[in-house]
Amino acid sequence: MRQATTHKQQAASKSKRHQTPRQKLSLAMRDPDRWICQIIYQDRTGKQTTRLISPIRWTAKKQNLLALCISREEPRQFTIAGIGSVELVKASDVLMGDSSVEEMGVIWHA
Repeated sequence: MRQATTHKQQAASKSKRHQTPRQKLSLAMRDPDRWICQIIYQDRTGKQTTRLISPIRWTAKKQNLLALCISREEPRQFTIAGIGSVELVKASDVLMGDSSVEEMGVIWHA
């Protein structure tokens, strides 16, 4: 019985890796106590940054995303087209405003 549980956990973990960025953002939106997202974002000027965000809701016919930007500690709006990649991060591993965010290896660009 223990092997079946382990196999199910591995399958669930593997399926999270193969989700689209939009699916990962939606998962974090539905379960914000468990997941936040690390995104690589390119703004309209072409500047690329890595951010930790907690998605709040889709806006403008799902072409934009309203999210709490943990690095800036305030809500921000992101265009979906500007999001290059999304990785799920356990919310329990990150404290807003804490130095542990930097210890995760996230690169912040001012």
